[in-house]
Amino acid sequence: MNSIIQCLNNTEPLVKELVQFDSSRRHFNHTSRFRGRIAQEVIASFRNMWSGQMKIYSVRELKSLMGEVKDIFKGSAHQDSNEFLIILLEHLHEDLNMPAEVATLEGAVEETGEKAWGEFRRKNCSIIQRLFYGQHKSTVTCDECGHESATFEQFFNLFVPIPSQRNAVTLQARIFVVVVVVFPQYLLDAKPWVISLASRIV
Repeated sequence: MNSIIQCLNNTEPLVKELVQFDSSRRHFNHTSRFRGRIAQEVIASFRNMWSGQMKIYSVRELKSLMGEVKDIFKGSAHQDSNEFLIILLEHLHEDLNMPAEVATLEGAVEETGEKAWGEFRRKNCSIIQRLFYGQHKSTVTCDECGHESATFEQFFNLFVPIPSQRNAVTLQARIFVVVVVVFPQYLLDAKPWVISLASRIV
């Protein structure tokens, strides 16, 4: 938990927006499971940690809320940090989600994923969506007739395998992979980031 909080607390575009966020209750999604409580605790934690007035800050209330989300987070035993990150970001997105008014999707190109992304944005609009979400494209091609079918799916979490010593990559390449995974929307000016995977049917 500590490693994830520290990581998010040093994610500049996220912290900058949340620290300046209007914390009045009308700006939270009250249809979410926790009615904005998790977002409020994260925002309070970031503000206190960046206030310059505290040498030590405890996220006890946030930990308690996460224990309500999932029982494994109630105790003090070490848990999988990636699982904690996924669950925390999911609930942050829910608490801060204010669906955008998409005027029209007329003319949106289906083949490029523009239409699928527009449909997703109709129901999902938050700082979490803008910074962390991307779009995955899966293409299937029939070897008999050559027909190609593409589907699009949104994601905010990618598993990047750690290379073996034999296939080690440079530190620069590793840093690039981490940055692209963590900030796909931030790097690409909030446009949908499409990862393409292709398979063939014989």
